[in-house]
Amino acid sequence: MIANDQENLKMYEFAAAGKAVLAYKGRVSYFLTHMQTAYITEDLREGLVALMRNATLRRKLGKSIKDLRVYSWKEIGDKYLELLNKIIKRH
Repeated sequence: MIANDQENLKMYEFAAAGKAVLAYKGRVSYFLTHMQTAYITEDLREGLVALMRNATLRRKLGKSIKDLRVYSWKEIGDKYLELLNKIIKRH
């Protein structure tokens, strides 16, 4: 799940694991598509309920995002490294 409009490393972890991604509308819309690769919503409760009640949808979204193949563990590691470098530069 993405908690805000910022890119979130959890999304990459869920995608790599083939788990459904729930995200707020915003920047993620540039690379994720509602009901195809993620559940994108303005109402977090609505999205959670929809995914909890629909196992078929969870599996479909998880498979679709994993099939994108843009979320490898190397790319996830690169994102973590980028984040750590930003933190180090601030201090």
